Amino acid sequence: FPVTIGQVETLRNIKNAAYQAVEDSGLSFDQGQIQGLASRAKSIADEFDYVDDPAVFPETYAALRILERRGAANQTTIGQLDAMRQALWQRYNRSQGSEPAIGRMIDEIDDLIQNYPDTSDLMNAARLANNQYKKAELLDFAMYKAGLQTAGTGSGGNILNKYKQAVTSILTNPRQIKFFNQDEIAQMENLVRGNLTENALRRIGKLSPSGNGLMLALNVGA
Repeated sequence: FPVTIGQVETLRNIKNAAYQAVEDSGLSFDQGQIQGLASRAKSIADEFDYVDDPAVFPETYAALRILERRGAANQTTIGQLDAMRQALWQRYNRSQGSEPAIGRMIDEIDDLIQNYPDTSDLMNAARLANNQYKKAELLDFAMYKAGLQTAGTGSGGNILNKYKQAVTSILTNPRQIKFFNQDEIAQMENLVRGNLTENALRRIGKLSPSGNGLMLALNVGA
């Protein structure tokens, strides 16, 4: 569907390079910012009736411990913050979305980066790179879940409907849709309304990796 594995990897590499430039500049997040992140993460977990027991919520429990340990450090670089994000994403994937609090914690990390009070060219480039990668990641995981759900039914004929449901879940989620621009949203809405054919979806999946892969993919049906 809209994102191939190569595109996600390309955008991740671009984001990592931008983050390295910020880190080399000496910019870092202070202890208070990370402790605030950990506190918000605990509040998010509580919204999902979290029980502080690894036998009940194993991945959420581990995610909270990762954030709490980092909060003990005086300074955290953007690379270290991104490493925590990757660790949380791995645990979210492991849960196959069954522990949704972790997804919200990842959003909090992204918000911390987007709202960092620095307007230098390096930080702005890092924000843009993270935004592009976040969009690809959201779409990639939504399609992954759709594939799992379709496989579970034993029929491949329902995959297009599952894709539509996955995209609808992004369109109706204020925390996720904010990363997409109006052109991208319009193409996602075209898919949901049936204006993109199954043949167009197959062509999307064959797109070659590029830094602009996401926009190319979303505009195939235009």
